[in-house]
Amino acid sequence: MKQISQDYFNEAVHTNMELLDLSLDEAIEETITTFAIEGVDLSNIVKDMLKYETGHPGEDLVKRLKETEINDAEFLPLLQSLRAISAQSVAHRKLLVDYGLLDLLFSLVAKCASITTASAVQVLDLLADIINGQSQVLNTDERSRQLTIVLDLLAGYLKQPKNLLDTPDQMELVRSMYILLRQCCLENEAKRRQIADTGIIRDTTSMLFSMNLSTTMNLHLASQCQLLHDACAFIRSMTVDDDMSVEFGEGSANARNIASDKMVLKLFVKLAKGKFSPNYF
Repeated sequence: MKQISQDYFNEAVHTNMELLDLSLDEAIEETITTFAIEGVDLSNIVKDMLKYETGHPGEDLVKRLKETEINDAEFLPLLQSLRAISAQSVAHRKLLVDYGLLDLLFSLVAKCASITTASAVQVLDLLADIINGQSQVLNTDERSRQLTIVLDLLAGYLKQPKNLLDTPDQMELVRSMYILLRQCCLENEAKRRQIADTGIIRDTTSMLFSMNLSTTMNLHLASQCQLLHDACAFIRSMTVDDDMSVEFGEGSANARNIASDKMVLKLFVKLAKGKFSPNYF
């Protein structure tokens, strides 16, 4: 479907206000209806942009986040406000990327080792939210390098599975990394290939095999089950061919490579023997 720019949409709203003597809200509705009839895809448009006379609040929030130190009291509330905006639509997430939020968040991920787990989780979760539905924004050399930072950070935790599985805070952080990586992989063959070239999947299956799945002897079973869910969702995203920009994806090849690891079969047998409460998922 045909798409238009935000500026073109805004101009159309202004035109309808002037020619049809409509209020701003009426002109927005009229413009949306007109473009819908013409078969225009408005999924990339923030429909109410003109209501913000001094600029969209997302722009101010990103600017304030850039000026805020990680340990400031305002840091987490700013992330939460930005998550609320990103949850509205893909168009809002595109807007936040235009304001520089994506690169800012990647720069914060690089500081994860020096910030609290709670702050790092919030940064990773917002990053996953922003990428949701627009993973192609990662397809630049610089952002590929930034993603490598996340992969290296995750690899560090996976190299010490016993310590990871005994530490709920670490499991929460690793869960957020898996959620982020899944969003990076969806509809993005380039990111799947980048991740497939690392040892992340092998290290993930090894970590999962290290889990103690006893419901009576495991104090951290709930956290481990949540980690299991998000790790498997990430692995699943590596096996799909959903990127329409490439003729042939390698999802099937990734699936075969994963299945060829003998530990994977042992892992599934072990998981099949586990007994979990639905509340753990």
